[in-house]
Amino acid sequence: LKMTPYLVGNFAMVEIQAVEGAEIWVNNEIKGVSYWKGELEHGLYKIDAKKENYYTTSTTCEVGVGDTLKSVIISDLRPIYGRVDIQVSPSFSQVYVDGEYKGETPYYHDLIIGKHLVEVKSEGRASLREEIVLHEGETRKISGELRSGPVKVKIVSPLDVNFYVDEKKKGFISSSTPWIGNLPVGIHEFEFKRNGYESQKINVDVYYDGQQIVVPELQ
Repeated sequence: LKMTPYLVGNFAMVEIQAVEGAEIWVNNEIKGVSYWKGELEHGLYKIDAKKENYYTTSTTCEVGVGDTLKSVIISDLRPIYGRVDIQVSPSFSQVYVDGEYKGETPYYHDLIIGKHLVEVKSEGRASLREEIVLHEGETRKISGELRSGPVKVKIVSPLDVNFYVDEKKKGFISSSTPWIGNLPVGIHEFEFKRNGYESQKINVDVYYDGQQIVVPELQ
């Protein structure tokens, strides 16, 4: 008896594309991030796309006899929102979230949950900076006034140096003890000097309370 069997594969190649940064799960097993391509046996599969601070999006994929390539595209994930209520004077101050301009005060809008850096700026005034962690359904209120007076600044140096602000001697910084003091809001020229070293000049935009300035390494 002579036999020449022809075996037909019980699998197909499956290609899954999801939004950038989303994890791809097949039957509760993680396969990749943003994109995955591999073999799956015939059957019905549950496919999930998961991303932090977004609702999970699920779909199904059936791999049948005769299939050679199956393509699944998950093009969108629905964000999970909280809300920020920013009531900072003066009105029409600029609002930035994670470095991106969002609008002017008063500002009341939805924001994806998670950690964010909120900044409120107005020319000639000290900016407000606040790190927040926003939860689902929460409204986070931020209020205050942007001052036009000086702000507190911390200067840190790896060496003992004298420093000047706008060509006027301001003080001495110890390598073990930073200098903490008040400076007017705005762009200032800082100069750092130490005997036997080349002086260093930097321009710094002083714009919020608690701002830290690190002295460049003197040569």
